[in-house]
Amino acid sequence: MPGFRNKIFSKGLTAVVVLLGALLVGACASGATTKPAQPAPGDTVFRGGNFDQLPRYPRSQDLNQDTAKNGVVAQTFSVANTTPQQVLQFYGDHLAGWQVAEAARSIGSNAYRGAWVKGDRELLVSASGAPTLSQQQPVVQYSLELGPVRPVP
Repeated sequence: MPGFRNKIFSKGLTAVVVLLGALLVGACASGATTKPAQPAPGDTVFRGGNFDQLPRYPRSQDLNQDTAKNGVVAQTFSVANTTPQQVLQFYGDHLAGWQVAEAARSIGSNAYRGAWVKGDRELLVSASGAPTLSQQQPVVQYSLELGPVRPVP
């Protein structure tokens, strides 16, 4: 009889573990939030939030949620198979209605930055090569910072 009791206990314990797992998955799913400022991977324009009407480099993946401090909203992305120069060129080509405030330029080894102004808002784009294990598939990390126009030094 001890073997029979162990089988019943084991089956009961398995059922409890499965039930708890299902409850945890349901709780996590119900608490999920959406990020309205983040477009779907196939999109190239933000749909809402702080980055309305800004283009997004194709195939970009967000590395963090947007953060805000002192009126500046920033978010960082990564994208494979491109260069920092191509990311800055993309923004230079696709920012309709924005004026160049700081021409895209090298700011270090494989790092570039540029800034554009529209009205009282300034967009700073910085991009650099990210370290990877494979030179076959280079990765670029880039940041968008949107805030009030910075004073000229």
